[in-house]
Amino acid sequence: MEEYIHVNPDITKFKEYTSLAIDSKDNIYVSAQSSILIFNKALKKARRIKTEEPAYCIEVGNDSLIYAGFKNYVMFFNRAGELLNTLKFDNKKTIITAICNTENYIFVADAGTRNIKRF
Repeated sequence: MEEYIHVNPDITKFKEYTSLAIDSKDNIYVSAQSSILIFNKALKKARRIKTEEPAYCIEVGNDSLIYAGFKNYVMFFNRAGELLNTLKFDNKKTIITAICNTENYIFVADAGTRNIKRF
């Protein structure tokens, strides 16, 4: 239990967290305020990706991309945190709540329109 007594201050400095993901190497991705924080499995902060708002969901794909879902758009980042692309949805009801990456497709759950979109 001793290892759980000390918590990295980078994890506790935000008031609200909106999403969490873990990659195949046990790195932890956490969305808080206008950032995606990336920690290694020892909970040492590895990197910070700045975003315009909190991500509702995060997916770390086997294709080395980080997918972050926001109200009506999805941002694609490489592992270095560089923005590669943004996929915007025109429907005002759209609320992206989940992303799943497979070998051939990206699935995006839209709770606002009650649809799952496949790309």
